[in-house]
Amino acid sequence: MSLPKDVAVGPGKIRRSDGNVYGRYDGPGSFSAKIQSFKEISMERAQRAVEIYLKRACEAMVRDSPVLTGNFRYQWQFTMDQKPTSTLIYPGYTGPGNEIGGENDFIVPAEVTLSRLEKDRIQFELGRTVYIYNLADYSIPLEYGFSKKAPEGMVRVFLGRSQFVLDAAIEQAKQEIE
Repeated sequence: MSLPKDVAVGPGKIRRSDGNVYGRYDGPGSFSAKIQSFKEISMERAQRAVEIYLKRACEAMVRDSPVLTGNFRYQWQFTMDQKPTSTLIYPGYTGPGNEIGGENDFIVPAEVTLSRLEKDRIQFELGRTVYIYNLADYSIPLEYGFSKKAPEGMVRVFLGRSQFVLDAAIEQAKQEIE
């Protein structure tokens, strides 16, 4: 025996097989409108929280880089969906011999690298895979204690405080997007 189908009895109303009339109101303030608004605000907050987190991650990697001279600080790259495949050349870099006081001595300001990373980072969208990479030949030794200035590395130090950074980013996003 099949149950009778629901029957429309008016705009937005149906009579169910149990005999009761059910309806919905989709006007302003309705439940579905509130759910849609909640979804949109949540997505905006999530996007903003991840943007803040990624900005702080980039800042930490660059500013904690123990090598101020040479090309290392400039090598930080931000990519989405695929790992970077080539190193970058800092304008004016002429190769080895760039130690402090060396013939090719120069300091890469953190702001130069952060500005470049910012241009790549602002294209981020939720759901994409992000890579923050340094392809300098000596990046792995630096990460694992080669430098006395950063014996714990840069990435590992950031990962140790990443939950705190993420929590702060979420709170900031909540305050910015009401």
